[in-house]
Amino acid sequence: MNEKKLPIGIQSFKKIRENNNVYVDKTEYIWKLVTTNSYYFLSRPRRFGKSLLISTLEAYFKGEKELFKGLAIEKYEKDWISYPVIKFSFASGSFDQPSGLRKKLDFAMNQTIKKYDIDHIDESDPAIKFETLINNLYEKTGKQVVILVDEYDHPLLNVMDTPQEQENRILFKSFFSALKDNDEYIKFAFFTGVTKFTHISIFSDLNQLNDISLKDEMDAVCGITQEELVHNFQTYIQELADYTKMSCKDCLRQLAAMYDGYHFSPHGRDIYNPFSLFNAFDKKRFDAFWFSTGTPSFLIRLLINSNFDLRQLDSGLESTESIIMNYMSEEKDYVPLLYQTGYLTIKDYNSEENDLTLRFPNKEVRQSFMKLLLSYVSSKNISEQDHLLKQMTKALKNGKIDDFVNALKALFAGIPYPEGTAIHYEREWRNIIYVILTLMGFTIKCEVHSAIGRADCIVETDHDVYIFELKLDGDVESALQQIEEKKYADAYLVDPRHVHKVGINFTTRLRNIEDWKVID
Repeated sequence: MNEKKLPIGIQSFKKIRENNNVYVDKTEYIWKLVTTNSYYFLSRPRRFGKSLLISTLEAYFKGEKELFKGLAIEKYEKDWISYPVIKFSFASGSFDQPSGLRKKLDFAMNQTIKKYDIDHIDESDPAIKFETLINNLYEKTGKQVVILVDEYDHPLLNVMDTPQEQENRILFKSFFSALKDNDEYIKFAFFTGVTKFTHISIFSDLNQLNDISLKDEMDAVCGITQEELVHNFQTYIQELADYTKMSCKDCLRQLAAMYDGYHFSPHGRDIYNPFSLFNAFDKKRFDAFWFSTGTPSFLIRLLINSNFDLRQLDSGLESTESIIMNYMSEEKDYVPLLYQTGYLTIKDYNSEENDLTLRFPNKEVRQSFMKLLLSYVSSKNISEQDHLLKQMTKALKNGKIDDFVNALKALFAGIPYPEGTAIHYEREWRNIIYVILTLMGFTIKCEVHSAIGRADCIVETDHDVYIFELKLDGDVESALQQIEEKKYADAYLVDPRHVHKVGINFTTRLRNIEDWKVID
């Protein structure tokens, strides 16, 4: 039995240290931050430990030395000076209301006024009140002020594509402009968020703000590395392995497949999602814990309504550091959002071209994201979708392509297609087939290159290989002919598995599959 408890749902550094919870020591990063620069921004997906990092910084700047006993920072810090701290947390709040953000700002400032016994500031303008508070704290304590802002972007993401978004942006721009004019009174400022909105004043006005989101030396400031996992959670790993009747080695392999695979810099290490890890240890099962905590609906809408080919999520999206770290809501660009929200991560880096390749980080995100996409476009309920997916999985395992296509037709029947062009329909139905095949858990290869062509989709099971050629308002004979002429099956000539060549024709008239044919 573990002596130290898992810190599930705990975002307070003080509470973790006093309650004997497991703490993965990140104080070496804290020391680098506080001794290198004064203004920082860090982007990480939700549930990756940003709030705990803010809490740790708060304890450090308050000089709470006893909480850091036995941690790495003890070797460096000798003075433990206490500074006045103003902390803003936007993780919760009624930001869709006209006065929601203003009330949240006021609450944080009033809490600080009370804590440091500052005279009441009779000022209705939040920006002026903030500036006055900074000055008063400096005058009262004789020390520069520390500003900590957690989840700064939540008041914007929460109201994306609504009139309130613009109002909140204007208020933020006015409020944080106080930092620029009061630099001499500020010791340290740290902002965290999921998304970097380029038109917010902290990025446009504070030129000295150091964005550490993609820095190699800060890749593991949040999240858990393989070394940290093994060092801090060995007993939990063994307990999970025993409960699931796996070897410790196989358990680690499954944990990596499900929750590892994030890279937060071009040359960064593999990073585990801490929220999913802790829940897997606690509940003693492998499940989609992080994904179930909520996905922004605007992001799904953006993908569905764009011209985006979902198959790129597996084949890889090419991007650059500049693109993935700068989101302009006016352009509705899905690439930086997919990266910053944690649904895609850096998987390759071309130093010569300075290009990044983005893909799904792990199995948890890939499977869950596809399931969410299917649920969003289908009128069938979850149980009906699961039933049909199980039917199709069983059919392909048993080599029964007719059963597979009939179940696929049933799924398509629950998808209401908007009016559109033939190109629109082709993109839609190819995307949905890709999502469905992915959810079945087989090895999927899309747009597979042969010597003289590209196969639409290849599905591999333990005993069978299915080569799909998909046509829109065409015919299955031409689909099968293309498989033969382009020699898509040549890669499996020495493969012992049974190869099935499948032509499927989708018609805009029926908005469904009209006919299909298989050659074994």
